Amino acid sequence: MFGKPFYLAHLGRTPVYVSPDAIFMVLLVYMWTQGAGLIGFLISLMMLFLAIVFHEGGHAVVARSQGMVGMHIVISAFGGYCSYGGDRRPKSELLISLAGVTVNGLLAWGAWLIGRHAPIPHPVAMQMLDAFFIWNISLAIFNILPIYPQDGGQALLNLCRMGMAEGSSKRLTLSVSVATAAVGLALYTMYLGTPTLWLLFIIGMLLFAAFRDLR
Repeated sequence: MFGKPFYLAHLGRTPVYVSPDAIFMVLLVYMWTQGAGLIGFLISLMMLFLAIVFHEGGHAVVARSQGMVGMHIVISAFGGYCSYGGDRRPKSELLISLAGVTVNGLLAWGAWLIGRHAPIPHPVAMQMLDAFFIWNISLAIFNILPIYPQDGGQALLNLCRMGMAEGSSKRLTLSVSVATAAVGLALYTMYLGTPTLWLLFIIGMLLFAAFRDLR
C-alpha cells in the first residue's frame, strides 16, 4: 500500500476508504477499455467501483451479524478488502468469506433480469447495466475460485479448520490454491491463448500471499 487510505464515504454504518494504490486499478481498467472512448472507460470504472463496494459491503454486513466489530472497507489496487475484529471462529469466517461473492452473484442476476425484461431505451443506461453485470459476474466467478487469499480460498481454509488441525488445513488449502491456479492457466492457454502479463502478475501475487500465509 502506498500512503495512507483516505476516507470516501459510509456504506450504512461501515466507513469506506480508498488507498492511493487504487490508481493501478484505474490504469488496468483503462487498458481493458481502450477503444471504448472516455465515456466507456468512465462507465466501466464506475461500475467496477460499485461492484467492489457492494462485494465488501456484503462481507461487512455478515461480519456484523456474526458479532465482529470495527468494520471498514478499503478500495485498493486489486479490488478491496473488509477489515474487522472479533472472535474469528471458522464457522463465522466461512460465512463472511462467502458473503461477497453471494452479493455479486445476486447483483449480476438482477442486472440480467432487468436487461432482459425491462425496456432501457437510453444507450448509456444500457451500457452501464451491461458493465455492472459483467463486473459483478466476473468478481463472483474470480473470487469463488479456491485460491487463497481469494474468498473461495479463505472459505476452503475455514471449512477445513472445522474438521482438521490447523497445519493440515493450511497445507491442503495451499495445495488446492496451487492446483487451481495451474489448471486455470492451462485452460486459459488452451481456449484463449497466451495469458496476459497482467493475469500472470495477479496469479503470482495471489500465490505469493498463499505461500506467505499458509506455509
